[in-house]
Amino acid sequence: MKSTLLSCSIRKVRKKPRSSRIIQIIKELGGKINLLRKIRNPRPFQVLITDFTRIHFSFGCLKLILYVDLASKRITGWFLDRQENTKSALKAWQKTKRYLQRMKVNFNQVIVHQDQGSPFTSYEYVNTLTKDNVALSYSQEGFKENQEMESVNGHFKEEYKFFFSKAKNIKQARRIISQCIRDWNRKRLHSSIGYQSPDQFLHTYFSRYQRANSKNG
Repeated sequence: MKSTLLSCSIRKVRKKPRSSRIIQIIKELGGKINLLRKIRNPRPFQVLITDFTRIHFSFGCLKLILYVDLASKRITGWFLDRQENTKSALKAWQKTKRYLQRMKVNFNQVIVHQDQGSPFTSYEYVNTLTKDNVALSYSQEGFKENQEMESVNGHFKEEYKFFFSKAKNIKQARRIISQCIRDWNRKRLHSSIGYQSPDQFLHTYFSRYQRANSKNG
C-alpha cells in the first residue's frame, strides 16, 4: 500500500534540489518512513529492495548495486562501477523499470526500500523514482531494517566469487556479473521460495493467478 503522507512529503522537494531537505523530511516522518514494517507477505513486485555492495576483483574493488524483488528474490536491475553514487543507482533503476514494464507491473503499487545513504536521498534519485510513481521506503537503522538485501548480497558474492576472479578489467567484470545474475534468476534454487529459481517462482505464481481469475470469470 502506497503511503500518501510519504509520497506527498517527498514530492515537495522537486523544486528544491538539496538532499539535506530530503533527509529532514525523512527524519520528520520517523517510523512512517519504513513502509515495510506492516507488510508480512508481499506479492511479487510489490516490494523491491536495493543497496550497494563491494565486489573484489583481481584488478581492484568495484561497487555493485542490485534491485531485488522481495517476494521472488529475482534481481530486477543492477549496475557495476567504481563509485557508489546516484548515477549508478539510477542506471540500475532504469534496468528495473524496463523489466517491470515488460511484466506489465502497475508502478503505483510498487514500494522501493533502501537505506538513507546519499545515493538514495539525493534530489535526482528521489525526483526520478517519485516521477515513476513508486513509493519510497527507507530504513531507520541501516542494514538492520534491510536484512533481506544484506542476505542477497552476501549469498551472491559468496556463491559467484570464483567467477569474479576471472575478470581482468571492468568490461569483463560487468559481463561476468551479468552472467551470474542470469544464473541467479533462472537456475539458482532458493529455500525461501520453495527451492525454486526466482523465474520459476514467478512463472508458477502468475500461472496460478491467471487460472484463479479464469475460474472466477
